[in-house]
Amino acid sequence: MPTDEIEPQNNSQSPHTNDQASNDQLTTELPRGEFELKLDELQKRCDDTWDKLIRTTAEFDNYKKRSQKELETVRKFAVEDFASELVTIYDSLIAGNALCESNKESLPNQFIEGYNMTLSLTQQLMQRIKIEEVNPINQKFDPSFHQAMGVCSDDDIEVGFVGQVLQKGYTLQGRLLRPALVTVKK
Repeated sequence: MPTDEIEPQNNSQSPHTNDQASNDQLTTELPRGEFELKLDELQKRCDDTWDKLIRTTAEFDNYKKRSQKELETVRKFAVEDFASELVTIYDSLIAGNALCESNKESLPNQFIEGYNMTLSLTQQLMQRIKIEEVNPINQKFDPSFHQAMGVCSDDDIEVGFVGQVLQKGYTLQGRLLRPALVTVKK
C-alpha cells in the first residue's frame, strides 16, 4: 500500500536562504542574455530612483534655505509701514523743537522739557529698530538714496555733489525708507 504522506517542510530556513533559492531559480529559468537584460533594466530603475532621491533632497534643502531667508526678510522689514509713519512724526518733532528753541522765553520750562523727552524717546525708538538718517550734505549725489529737487550754484561745492538737503531721508536696516530731497551742483 503506497503511503501518501507529505513530508513536513523545513520552515527553519532563513529569508536569505529563500532569496538565494529564488535567485537560483531565476538564473535557471532565464537564459543568460535575458538575465543580463533584466539585471540592466533593474540597475537602470535603481539609478533613476537614486537620482530622483538626490534631486528631491537638494530641492527640499533649497526650499528650506529660501523659506528661512524669506522669513528673515519678513521679520527684518515687518515694521516698515510703522517706520515710514514714525519718520514723518519725527520730522514734525524736529520742526517743533526748532520752534521751542526760538520761543524759549514765552514757553513754560515743563513744556520744553516734556517736548525734549518726547523727541529723545522717539530717537531711541528709531535707533532700536535701526532707522538711520540720510543727510548727504556735501556728499556725491546717489540716486539710490537721494532725490534731486533742483540745481544749486554754490561755487564751494563740486559738480555732482549735494548742495542742500531740503528734507532728510531715512533707511531701515540699510534699506531705503524715504529718499533725501536735495539740490545738486551741476
